Amino acid sequence: MEVHLSKSKDAPAVRAKLNLFLLFASMTRENLRLIFQQIPQDYVPFLEAIADGVVEAISAKGAPASADKVWISIKASQRFQAMPADGLEPIVAAFDSRLAKPFGDQEAAVYLEDVNVGAIRWIQQLRTYLSARPNVNALDAAALRDILVDYDAKAQIACATSSRSGPIMWWLQPKQFAFYGAVLLDLTLVHEYLCHVIPSNRQLEKDIREIWLHSGIVNGLRNLPGQLAERTPLKFVWQMFRNGHARHHSIDEFHVGGALSLDDLARNLSGRPLYWTISLAVLKTPDGQNEADQIARLFNLLSAFDDRQLDLLQASGQTTIATLEMEATIL
Repeated sequence: MEVHLSKSKDAPAVRAKLNLFLLFASMTRENLRLIFQQIPQDYVPFLEAIADGVVEAISAKGAPASADKVWISIKASQRFQAMPADGLEPIVAAFDSRLAKPFGDQEAAVYLEDVNVGAIRWIQQLRTYLSARPNVNALDAAALRDILVDYDAKAQIACATSSRSGPIMWWLQPKQFAFYGAVLLDLTLVHEYLCHVIPSNRQLEKDIREIWLHSGIVNGLRNLPGQLAERTPLKFVWQMFRNGHARHHSIDEFHVGGALSLDDLARNLSGRPLYWTISLAVLKTPDGQNEADQIARLFNLLSAFDDRQLDLLQASGQTTIATLEMEATIL
């Protein structure tokens, strides 16, 4: 796996912005549990203070201020000063220690490589968790991709994009929500693999990728054994990222489900075995518009189901989209 910075924007100033952004993102990620343990009541304000300081620094024209100066500015902010000094002390010490180490182009590339490998490892853990389920081998399609990095000063597009083939594109964006996404960049890349790289069917409706399959990440955060120790700290940051992304791109929370109302259905099935029965069947479905239409018809049927019907569908033992749709039509 290789990490590239798009040559069209490969200027020293952009490199410096990227390095600063990833330095603070990696420091924050390394210390999430410590921050949450030390200042649980100020956990969110602390993250907001870091994000505000970093975004302000990389939004300036030209090269940003040094990491030390940005850190001094963050600590001097009114929000930071309002937090309990005794709780902050070990956190500040951890950040100071990290800032004493070099972080340049090589370290930024290593961080991107590490989170990319971490995303694949997360999906492998998901495969282990779901090992007894039919179609679980669909997750084997998650093979490491190259990362292509570019700068999107106005955050006009999604912070990451990908397709069935080719590299994953990640955009450096000077926005608070994008910083939270960089803190959990491994999960951001999990989204790309799970929702865009792994599915065999390239004609899937956007809602199925961005809502239904995406909800598998929250399901994994709640259930994967390796996530237990950091479940709550990670959940907050992930939600801050998702909420900020939705606000920035004017996604109405009451309309996010689209025509298939998948947001409500995903919440209803989140704790049920049927969620992964359907999700793995979706991932396994071959390419083709007819197959994609069949998936959409199944979800339209399920959106009107009550709990009894959902339980009956799970009990039917069907594991393909075709047989699930047939059984759902009968129910």
